[in-house]
This record gives sequence, C-alpha cells and structure tokens, in this order.
Amino acid sequence: MILEPGVWKVSGSWRATRDTSLLHFEGECTVSDQQDGRYAIDIVAKTEISVQLEYGIWVARNETGLYDITIMGTQIDLLGTAKLDSIPHFAMLFNRAESTCLSATVFTMPEVLGVRGFLHKSGEMYTFEIAVSPKLVEVKADNIVPLRVPRRS
Repeated sequence: MILEPGVWKVSGSWRATRDTSLLHFEGECTVSDQQDGRYAIDIVAKTEISVQLEYGIWVARNETGLYDITIMGTQIDLLGTAKLDSIPHFAMLFNRAESTCLSATVFTMPEVLGVRGFLHKSGEMYTFEIAVSPKLVEVKADNIVPLRVPRRS
C-alpha cells in the first residue's frame, strides 16, 4: 500500500472537461491500518467556495492480489478494483447502477503522492488532480531548536 497510516495533507483541483476553470480544494486525509491488508481512509476537504467535501475510502487486498475499493461520500458511492502493489498504480470504480465511473492513476513524485483521473457522472466528464503529502507536526518547546537542511538542486 502506498499510503502509510497517519495524517496526510491533500490539495487539488477538478473541472468539467468542457470547462477551463478549476475548482480548488485542500484538507486532510487520515489513513488507518485495519490489519490484514485493509485500510480506512477518511478525507475532509474544503473548496475555495467553502463547500466541504467528506469521503470515506476503504481499501482491502483480495485473494487475486488486487485491492477492492469502496468510496462513499456526500455525492458519490463507488465500488471497484485497483492495482496498487506495482507501477502503474491504477483504479477503476463504478456506482451500483454503473451510471458513474471513476478511473485514477496514483504516482509518486519527489515530495508528494499524486492522483490523477477522470470521473464520468450524469453525462458529464470531469478531470481531477490531487497531491497528497505527509502532514508534519511541529513540536515546540523551549529546549527544541528547529533544524532546516537546505535542499539540493
């Protein structure tokens, strides 16, 4: 599994493919290891127009070596399968009526995990990009001095 248990920052955008204006969002993602290759992922994000997005994602390895995925949220309820153990990481999900389809690829970059994909819902096609990075917790105390190492070019 690519995401380790813990708290992660999420930020990204989506838009209808026929449109050029993006809707941005940012928030947090909490990953819980549920044992035996099962993970629960809770995402709470807010858009730039103050719409709150909440999603629960459940990921579990199945007997064929793939992962079963369920995504439930305020506007979406999807089931599907993903290949997450080797590159390319890819997922394909549908709603029960098969009228909504989501395809996404997950990839690693130097400091973030990226997710890029398409959602087809109610006859409209959307594209999205999401960056996921570890949320660093700063520890502050009188006897702690921050150490910042310059990045190499």
